[in-house]
Amino acid sequence: MAANEQSITEVAAAILDGTPIDWSAAETGVSEEDRALLEELRLLCGVADVHRQLPPGAEQDGTGRKDHPEFWGRLRVTGRVGSGTFGDVYRAWDPRLDREVALKLIPIKTGSDRRSAEIIREGRLLARVRHPGVVAIYDAEQIESQVGLCMEFVEGPTLQQRLEQKGPFNASETLEIGLQLCDALAAAHDAGVLHRDVKASNVVVKPDGRVVLMDFGAGRRLDGDVTADPTGTPLYLAPEVLVQGLEATIRSDVYSLGVLLYYMLTGSYPVTARSLSELHEAHQQRLKGSPAPRLPRHPDIPARLAASLERAIDPDPTRRYLTVAALGRDLRALHKGPRWRSWPVVVSATALVVAVLVAGGMLLSARTASREPVRIAILPFAITDDQSDSDVIREGTARGLIARMQAYDNARVISTASVLSVDTNLSLKEIGARLGVSAVLTGRIGRSGDVVSAEARLLRVSDERMLWSEEYSRPASEMLDLHRAIAVDLAEELRLGGDERRQQWPTHNLQAHALYVRGQAALDKFTPRDARTALQLFERALELDPDYAQAHAGVARVYLDANAVPNLAGAEALRRATASAARAMSLDQWLPEAHSAAAAVHSTQTNWAAADREYQIAIDLGPGNAVVREHYARWLSLLGRHDEAVAQARVAELLDPLSPRAVMAVASALRFGRRYEEAIGYAHKALDLDRGHPAAYHNLALDYQELGRFDEAIEAYLRLGRPTGNLGHAYAQAGRTREARAVIAQLEERYAKDRLGAGDIAQVYSGLGEIDRAFEWLERWSQTSVGGPITFKVAPVWDPLRSDPRFTTLLKKYGLAD
Repeated sequence: MAANEQSITEVAAAILDGTPIDWSAAETGVSEEDRALLEELRLLCGVADVHRQLPPGAEQDGTGRKDHPEFWGRLRVTGRVGSGTFGDVYRAWDPRLDREVALKLIPIKTGSDRRSAEIIREGRLLARVRHPGVVAIYDAEQIESQVGLCMEFVEGPTLQQRLEQKGPFNASETLEIGLQLCDALAAAHDAGVLHRDVKASNVVVKPDGRVVLMDFGAGRRLDGDVTADPTGTPLYLAPEVLVQGLEATIRSDVYSLGVLLYYMLTGSYPVTARSLSELHEAHQQRLKGSPAPRLPRHPDIPARLAASLERAIDPDPTRRYLTVAALGRDLRALHKGPRWRSWPVVVSATALVVAVLVAGGMLLSARTASREPVRIAILPFAITDDQSDSDVIREGTARGLIARMQAYDNARVISTASVLSVDTNLSLKEIGARLGVSAVLTGRIGRSGDVVSAEARLLRVSDERMLWSEEYSRPASEMLDLHRAIAVDLAEELRLGGDERRQQWPTHNLQAHALYVRGQAALDKFTPRDARTALQLFERALELDPDYAQAHAGVARVYLDANAVPNLAGAEALRRATASAARAMSLDQWLPEAHSAAAAVHSTQTNWAAADREYQIAIDLGPGNAVVREHYARWLSLLGRHDEAVAQARVAELLDPLSPRAVMAVASALRFGRRYEEAIGYAHKALDLDRGHPAAYHNLALDYQELGRFDEAIEAYLRLGRPTGNLGHAYAQAGRTREARAVIAQLEERYAKDRLGAGDIAQVYSGLGEIDRAFEWLERWSQTSVGGPITFKVAPVWDPLRSDPRFTTLLKKYGLAD
């Protein structure tokens, strides 16, 4: 299409949408023939403006007849509100609801039964949604060649009108409205619908200051037939959609929302052009590496706000926020003051009334951002039958419910390891005290023939009062849907709302799920042998269901543990871990464990920035996932970010208080921060939970060693039952040179067989003060260890080497130098 034709097409689309038109720019460079056409369009625009300003009920043709139907099914149509690209909106009266409603009529072409059925299906799905930023949909049906959507009647001006009347918003107003829009758009995404046309004229401001995201006419289902046609308003469209023709995604909606907030703050767009071809060119230049759009630096625009919006509108979708909920969290951290604070608006004598199809999301939350997250424990359900797989059903239900509830920001759900270890014979008060919770979810589950039935009960710990209960029944083949149904209902009862993530169905193969549950149980034991057992179970699950994302993530995690696969070359283990993590991510981008595994892969490749980004995404998606926080805490420690590491580890412990692994995450973070006495206390706490926990003895030994308590350190090392570099280093520091060299001999014998343990040997030589020999083995370690020896930066064992220039060279090699 020629540039002139593009310009004319854009003008016509703007007239349909009611978007302001820069006529001077539109007329620049057009031919005489096109100029005449533009004059006709300008006249048509004036007629359209007059038509839009008519009061409801005034739309009549020249004979005095109304240009709208008198009835639509049971609805009595009283007037026309407006029109757009996808249909017309009318005011109507619903006698069944006894209220005024809005009716959107969408024309359907003859033979388009599939399209009409899809609109009706989505409309009825969204009718179940309630959210303050989402118009309530009451019904959807087709009559003859039109689909009608009956919905809530919303009154107020659009953001576009507010901008035209008052000019740009200040930072506080932008934050306040941005937070509401993040919640509303997240709700749409959680319902499975993309908006694809977020813009100022599609946001209405109610008289109380609340905003409503509207006009999902361009929307598509996330799990449906998403096409790559660039539906939407060009200035708001993400470059990968507009220029590259890729499918719209959640991240493209994030981009559009970022553009809107940028526009609200500045009154201009981050990428501007006079024609669609110029806009394409501008985006292409940025995709090729030209500087990304930046907000004007201004004292009234906080730097952190500017950084958040710049991330939202990054040309590269992989560098944007993964979800609008993640953007909302950053905005919320900047926001101060009450939510819903109204701001002055100018409303014309005939107020603009807007009602359009919107997508829903999560339950209306009465909780505020300042309210403490609710702490609950989900105990294993009692089994009401004697099926052979009852234990798997019992544990699988607990794990499934916990995983789903961990996705809510406003809930702190105790992790599986702790709830499975608590003595259920204790009183409810004792269980609550041990787990640190105020409420407990328990229940019963059983199978009779081809039907699985369950009863869920939420009990308050303080007085054992039942706060909520519900019964469920599903075909046995849909047993996993029980987890989703119970989690959704529980979230509604607790009024969590806000940031639940869309979670995909994990697998339709119950046998694969049973294997995965057993694999997770093995992995929770935190020993190399059990990790290998878990790997076998995960791989068997994948034989039954190759698209089981959680199992792929589990495989990746095992291969990233060198102790779990000692007979596998480091490069091959990394290759398998990378492939498994990538496969998990491609199957389910909402899976926290997939992003955590990807972060670990990036770490082994010393790509620290990418690792940090993936860990942040993992926590965004699973704020209640203790294991992800444990991994992130250790990673932070290894980079010397000790305060952050301790903070993450303490959250993990709160989420998993009876798990020695979570307790040891705190001990490890404290040790790397050289807070040895505190670390010893946490190691003993872990031993109280599991007297044979190997990581506790290992950490105790390291702490004792750094405090000069060498005999106690050696005793703890010997409990591990194998020679290590730490043991040899302790012998060397204690002056027991003969024993230290004996350890070296054992380690060198092992190295000759499998090329493993070069770092351990270097540790012993470091303790003996033989610096050149230590560096000789460090060099071998750097050549054979995947990702390199990342403990370089923080481990005290390397302190004798830090002043040597060769050590600085190694730090720089792995990007660990300050």
